[in-house]
Amino acid sequence: MLRRVAIFGLYGSVVVGVAGLLAYFSLSLVIDRAPEVAVPSVAGLGLAEALDKLLASKLDLEVRGFQYSDEVPENRVLHQRPGAGAVIKAGRAVGVILSRGSERHPVPAVVGLSLEDARILLEEAGLKAEASAAIPDGAEGHVLGQAVEAGTRLLKGKVVPLLVSSGNKPLLLRMPRLEGLPREKALLDLDAAGLRSGRVDEVAPADPSQRGLVVGQEPPPGSPVARGVAVDLKVAAAAPVKEEGGRSKPEGKPAELTSTGVRP
Repeated sequence: MLRRVAIFGLYGSVVVGVAGLLAYFSLSLVIDRAPEVAVPSVAGLGLAEALDKLLASKLDLEVRGFQYSDEVPENRVLHQRPGAGAVIKAGRAVGVILSRGSERHPVPAVVGLSLEDARILLEEAGLKAEASAAIPDGAEGHVLGQAVEAGTRLLKGKVVPLLVSSGNKPLLLRMPRLEGLPREKALLDLDAAGLRSGRVDEVAPADPSQRGLVVGQEPPPGSPVARGVAVDLKVAAAAPVKEEGGRSKPEGKPAELTSTGVRP
């Protein structure tokens, strides 16, 4: 009984194999007898339009892949094989590569990274970094902001402008001119400018009209100074400077008063 089953199984396999070969040769015979047709050009056409054009020529269409292209819009035929003008049997398929359109990449989040790390991350994403502005805030060389929001898709090679920290450098101011001002007015101007008073020395005036006025300052007017720096002043004494013994110091010979007395 088992022998019969084995024989029938073997016979069935042979029959199936012979049937398959007959079908293959029959199909080959049909294709060989099919008329030859010229392949039309479908480059640049949309998928549906390309299929209609090939069917009109008794050919079929087969999508074989996708590629990025800056010239051919998305979902249009970028390449075809066989090419236009080739002569093939009717019923065969023409393979096409469809365009994905221009290559675009999502912008990564780079805020908080060093400029070098941000540059590397953007280049790995097919983009470029550009430090377009710098402000004195935070650690030097770190990214404080990006002009294009993270996740936005940009064309390959596009530049992403970045706001970068130049470090916590002091903000420089221009030293105001205080010479010729009354002492109190000079002190008020210092405070308004974000500066502070340093040492204030009284000196004998070179001219009586200078009494009570600032006649010298350090740093000098126009100098670049950091906010909060101390400014030393020389102020002409409001009254004649007394020498030891009660005598007045002659006008025109300035003397400088210090905490230890008169210094000629």
